[in-house]
Amino acid sequence: MPAAEARPANPGARPAAAAAEARPGGPGKPTLAPTRKPGDREEEERRQIRAAAYFARGRSLYDQGDYVQATDQFTKALQMDPKDALAYFHRGRAYVAQDEHTEAIADYTDAIRLNPRNSMAYYYRALAHRLAGHHDQALADCTRALKLDPRLALAYHERGLSYAAKGDKERARADHHEAIRLDPTLAKDK
Repeated sequence: MPAAEARPANPGARPAAAAAEARPGGPGKPTLAPTRKPGDREEEERRQIRAAAYFARGRSLYDQGDYVQATDQFTKALQMDPKDALAYFHRGRAYVAQDEHTEAIADYTDAIRLNPRNSMAYYYRALAHRLAGHHDQALADCTRALKLDPRLALAYHERGLSYAAKGDKERARADHHEAIRLDPTLAKDK
């Protein structure tokens, strides 16, 4: 092969002149990586620590039955870290405990958006939908939860309750039977 037709060592590489022209500053201008102000990283770390503290307080308050204060703490955690799927999930649980189903559904929807493989988020959103009288949505969420985790007894139980509310006794009975087969404690009176 003549010297004029020689291939570059890296066939995917662009000539230096073309790369310089493609830079935001044009030829001869160095490409600048986005810079962080000194302290941005530290501020982000502080935000994450505060978010974790609010989240931990929220869990503790929820466990103590103080759902209003738990909701407030989860909200503060989300103000620090709006991408925290678990904070949405647990605030949704606190909303359900307060019979605030619309808010719970919205939080479970955000938790699912951030972590679409969380079968428990689908289960709890189904619970909130059923309590709000949205049985078709509850059935859909239970079915999705069961596709993610076929052994999730609570989802069979919840779907059975929604089938029963819709008058489909045969499917309700089948789902309750499967729930009890997977988790016999669901058969006990509480």
